Formats: sequence, structure tokens, C-alpha cells
Amino acid sequence: MLKGRSDISSATRARDLTVRQRARLGTVKVPFVLVDPIGTVEAGVPTIGATNWAGAVSAVEHLIALGRRRIAHLAGPRHLLCSRARADGYRAAMERAELPVPEGWLRPGEFNNHSGRTELAKLLDETAASGQAPPTAVFAASDLQASGAYTCLRARGLRIPEDISVVGFDDLPVTRWSRPTLTTVRRPLHDMAAMAVRTLVRLIDGEEVDLPRVELSTRLVERESTAPLAAG
Repeated sequence: MLKGRSDISSATRARDLTVRQRARLGTVKVPFVLVDPIGTVEAGVPTIGATNWAGAVSAVEHLIALGRRRIAHLAGPRHLLCSRARADGYRAAMERAELPVPEGWLRPGEFNNHSGRTELAKLLDETAASGQAPPTAVFAASDLQASGAYTCLRARGLRIPEDISVVGFDDLPVTRWSRPTLTTVRRPLHDMAAMAVRTLVRLIDGEEVDLPRVELSTRLVERESTAPLAAG
């Protein structure tokens, strides 16, 4: 029983495969496909991902177009490839618009509600203590972090989106249940899984994969948590 559970756990952690594990799979000729890998993947390993960098750029550019200039980023863990890509996209969009990123406004955390709530609370406390103007928008690296940001902002009497606009990433079902509904970057999880299965079937049939690394497009989904910054 325990052995079976261990096997299942190993399968579910496929995107965490080490170099040694991949080598063992290659030795016994077991085809595999990595979906949304955590770190850098060696050349030739079939990988299905999403355009995290481009998605982050679209989120920040959306906020800038609404007149938001002081934009903070609740980032994910530094060791995750997708987190780094989203943080790089945030920085790129800010640099392109010639907007500063004050120290501490890019805050690494975890992909959960608690991290979003506590990291935003720390940022607001730090800006108040230093006499800085607070952010007028927050781009969260995950919808769960955005949900935590909602909790923090409501506890402080700040309105979404009037005082602070919020954008998430992933387009989880919670985005449509939140109030206001969350503007977010849709990651095509269903399409990623479907392509991974198709690729795996081709590998099992002995076919070669022309494009070992594929990134499917993300898309900004505008909802109620973002709005133009009011004048005055």
C-alpha cells in the first residue's frame, strides 16, 4: 500500500525530476513529458509550458494604461522558473514605461493566500513608515496571492479597484467567485495538459518531437478588480 502511494507521489512530482531521475528514465526507455517545469530543463527534454513573461508584461501594461504608476509585485518563490519569468516581465514592463520600482516593491513569497496578505501588509507598513506614497496597483504572481491581497486591503479599509487595482495570474475558479471579480492572466492549463498527452502518445509510438519545448500563450482577462485611477 505504501509502495503504491509512493509511486503515485513520484508521478505527480514529474515536473520536479532531477537529472539523475531523467537519466534513469532514459536508460529504461520510458518516454516522459514535463509540464510547467520548476527549474531549467536540459536540452532535448519535451516540455510544455506557458508564456509567463509575456503574461506578466500584459498585466503590468494593463495597469499602466489605466493610469496606475506605482505598481508593486507580489512575486512567487525565487527558485521557480515561472516566478522568475513573471518577475522579469514585471520589471521589463516597468522599465519600458520608464517607471521606477522602489526598493521592496518586488516581494518574493509563496503561491498562497497567507503570503499575499502578509507581504502586502509589510509593504504598506514600510511605505507608510518611510513617508512614501502607497502603491496604486498590485500585480500578484498567482491568484491565491491576489486573494490574500484582497484580505489585507479590506482590513485596512482600502477599496478595490478605486484605491488599489489588483491583477492575479492563472485564472483559477476563485477569480470568478471573488468580489470584485479578479482581473488575471489566464494560463491555458487544459491546453497544456492536452498537448502533453498528445506529445507523450507520439513518443510512445516512436515519433520524434520537432519542438521539444512549447510555450502556449497566456491571455489577460479583464474583470472588476482593475479600473482607471481617479483624478485628484
